[in-house]
Amino acid sequence: MIPGGGAAVPVVVVPPPPAAAAAPAAGAAAWNRRSARVALATALFVLGCAAAALACFAMALPPADARVLGSCAPTDDEAAYLRAASEHLLVAASGQVLGATVALLVPACPVAVFGCVLSSFTSYRAIDVLWILVSCHGHVHGVLAFHYWLFFVLMLVVPLVGMVVSIV
Repeated sequence: MIPGGGAAVPVVVVPPPPAAAAAPAAGAAAWNRRSARVALATALFVLGCAAAALACFAMALPPADARVLGSCAPTDDEAAYLRAASEHLLVAASGQVLGATVALLVPACPVAVFGCVLSSFTSYRAIDVLWILVSCHGHVHGVLAFHYWLFFVLMLVVPLVGMVVSIV
């Protein structure tokens, strides 16, 4: 009984409608997928710029400068092959940078996958140019060989992981 003779009024707690609670969660999930694609496109852009810088370095490398390449200078044929491989890398890296720029502007799944496909071409060319730069007439031994093969594996795995991230 309430003092003063009035009847007790029950208090009813009404929970918010489920649609109102689900909408922010769905928006947060969509934002996480979009931000993951934007981060992937940014990484592809930076890697493409780095590959273009490697290509420019290798193309501008004077063949007679043995101090840069270590204990041996490349032959004329090796220098010509390095320059040709660097040109291919520069074209592939330019394509990757353009694809990553489009993926940054339009962070949709097909565009992000296209950027990852372009990065696989760049990876292949970068592996070739780096092999020519680090090998002394085709021979790589010890720690340098380990680091080269680690780079080789990572350059193949990164585009595959990028494709999975952009699809999911």
